[in-house]
Amino acid sequence: MTRIVTIVSALAIAAALVVPAHAAGIDPIVVVTQPVKTADLDLNSPAGAQKALARIERTARELCAAGQSQFSASQSSKQRACAERATIAAVEGSHSQMLSIALAARMSQPQLAGR
Repeated sequence: MTRIVTIVSALAIAAALVVPAHAAGIDPIVVVTQPVKTADLDLNSPAGAQKALARIERTARELCAAGQSQFSASQSSKQRACAERATIAAVEGSHSQMLSIALAARMSQPQLAGR
């Protein structure tokens, strides 16, 4: 149980997202964190890692889109880059080999670029 709590904490800490805020023509950096529930998953199994990765990606997309009702092409590109960076940071922070493998497989898929 302690190991799972440690992993969940690592995911919550590593899920810090850098979101640009446009105020007075300046792009300050705003850090947003959101815990990602993984205690109910076995991160040592491929299926559990896939489910955890899906949750991390969904949370990253939601947080990177926060406050943005409509995206221009450049904003959409920034949002995708933000979500990708946040996902990578959360997976690295989890120290889960299976989660890293799931992310590597996902990153090699062509449709990731179209998100």
